[in-house]
Amino acid sequence: MLDSSTATRKERFIGLEWLRFLLGLYIVIFHTLHNYPSIREWSHYVTDIGFFSTSAFFVLSGFLLTHVYLDSSDQMREPPRSFWLKRFSNLYPIHIGSLILAMSVSALVGYLAIAPGDSDISLRFVVYDVNNDIGQLDWKSLNHTMGPLETGINLLLNLTLLHAWNPLYLTFNPPSWSISALFFFYLTFPWLAPRLRRVRNPRRAMLLVNLIYLIPPLYVILTTDYGVPETGILHRNPLIRLPEFVAGILLCTFYAQRKAQGRLMSSGQCWLTLLAVAASVVAAVYLLGLGHAWYYALHNGLLLPAQLALIYVAAHWGSPVIPG
Repeated sequence: MLDSSTATRKERFIGLEWLRFLLGLYIVIFHTLHNYPSIREWSHYVTDIGFFSTSAFFVLSGFLLTHVYLDSSDQMREPPRSFWLKRFSNLYPIHIGSLILAMSVSALVGYLAIAPGDSDISLRFVVYDVNNDIGQLDWKSLNHTMGPLETGINLLLNLTLLHAWNPLYLTFNPPSWSISALFFFYLTFPWLAPRLRRVRNPRRAMLLVNLIYLIPPLYVILTTDYGVPETGILHRNPLIRLPEFVAGILLCTFYAQRKAQGRLMSSGQCWLTLLAVAASVVAAVYLLGLGHAWYYALHNGLLLPAQLALIYVAAHWGSPVIPG
């Protein structure tokens, strides 16, 4: 339980709440806009960088959890077991509900076979996760139908929130890999957050974390052909994506230090930072068209400074102290 005197001093980050809504909206657009053939000539410019939102969500989660669950002495406000139970209670019902819905829809679509190709869809149908030039590959070579044992193993992974660790393909409810990754982040939070909250130079620490985050994609770029399992590992492996969550914890530390020093950004500085973020996004869309190497670098680390800057600016907007 939070003591009332501490709870009344907590800021409510209105800007971060709006940012979370907009990021969620963009993820919906990212997953749906490409389904409309009449706009495919230009829609990819909107959806190519959809991964920006997922990464920003991971950063934002680290920031907000640090703000809420650490006290003034940089310790957890409650025992880890209580924290884990609350996080699990928030995630698991959503995950199971969406899993049942997604499996039901897949089974129904395959049974009705209304559109061409629908008959191939089933609970056991998956596509190998690669980032090669699909135009140079036989699309059917990426299709895979899981056997009974394989299906059972992946169902167990989904039920235990471990499915993000499968680097080969996404199963049943593909977007839910992010819930699996988040749960891993939550498991590490009680150990990581108190230590990172005491870092004296969080800006330098964020830079170090960013550089570490870039090592796996650079290794893949230099040594592989962007196939299986490296694409799946970079895409969703919780350990590989952990630096985003860690960066969010450090960003909260940086924000708290700057606020205590009375050195938060002015309105003009916020707008300049937003322009820099927008320029980063435009540059990223351009670079994605130059080859798969840029996709790996942008997806895993190159855009992290822009995500941190966006969240930092949003934290400045409308964050009054909640009255008692």
